[in-house]
Amino acid sequence: MSEIQQDEMPLWRWARPPYLDVLAVGENSVDQTLRVECAPLPGGKVEILDEQRGPGGQVATAAIACARLGLTCQYLGSVGDDDEAEVVLDALLEAGVDTRAVRRVPGVRTRSAVVIVEEQTGKRTVYWRQDDRLLPKVIDSAFPDLAAVGVVLLDATDPAFGLWVARRARRLGVPVVLDADRFTADLEPLLESVDFPIVSDSFCDEFGGSEAYAAVLAELEGRGARLAAVTLGERGAIARNQGRNIESPAFLVDEVVDDTGAGDAFRAGFAWGLRSGFGGIRALRAANVTAALSCQGPGAQGGLPDLEQLEVCLARPVT
Repeated sequence: MSEIQQDEMPLWRWARPPYLDVLAVGENSVDQTLRVECAPLPGGKVEILDEQRGPGGQVATAAIACARLGLTCQYLGSVGDDDEAEVVLDALLEAGVDTRAVRRVPGVRTRSAVVIVEEQTGKRTVYWRQDDRLLPKVIDSAFPDLAAVGVVLLDATDPAFGLWVARRARRLGVPVVLDADRFTADLEPLLESVDFPIVSDSFCDEFGGSEAYAAVLAELEGRGARLAAVTLGERGAIARNQGRNIESPAFLVDEVVDDTGAGDAFRAGFAWGLRSGFGGIRALRAANVTAALSCQGPGAQGGLPDLEQLEVCLARPVT
């Protein structure tokens, strides 16, 4: 079988049509974004060129990105009982994301972050704060019916809770896309229980040594991944699927305004490709295009593309 024929095979086949395309489980945030000309040296000072406050958080952003791409999506996460919670929830509701599974925690502040964005490059640095009481400690009957879900999109914020979700999804034949940007030892069981781990280059550094991408991907595949991928920003992504390595180049845009949330958009684009019946190469292409387009707007959610934008760009020849 040729590589093209192999890629035409969908990454996943569902036994029955799901009621919900994506269940997104994980963190949210309210981001204070500061734009500066360039990051200062330690002990230095820089002028703030612009300051904005808005919703963020890796899984909440990915949920909104999925909804903008036409997928039905429900978000499961925790917010505090402060005014910041409304910033997170209003953005989700405006995008059409179902928020009935969101848990409000009394007496706790919603997760927040300060994001420093360099004007020259669009690169960002994040400083975040989260009360441990926002982590899901109790699994109750309010958890959505996974049997009705097409794809679970999960982060690694709480490995124990993530493992419970992933194992339950696997028993029901529901694929899990994992967003893991850092590696810690308590992630080991979770990595063996997901179908599509999408990790960062920082994860690879901690997991297998500097830029040992191929070895890390082979290890993840050996642990049961259907496809494992590492996101590399302007270098695109590298993945491993059915024993072969795939290099997926980045999609070029005219201007990078802010790359905050690009990784979240990448995972949403991958989930869209998965639900569209794509093989590995096409799903990664959709992910790279979604990520690149998201960099053209401010903040984590200001540049998330809609389905028409994605399809127009996917129709362009790969260069």
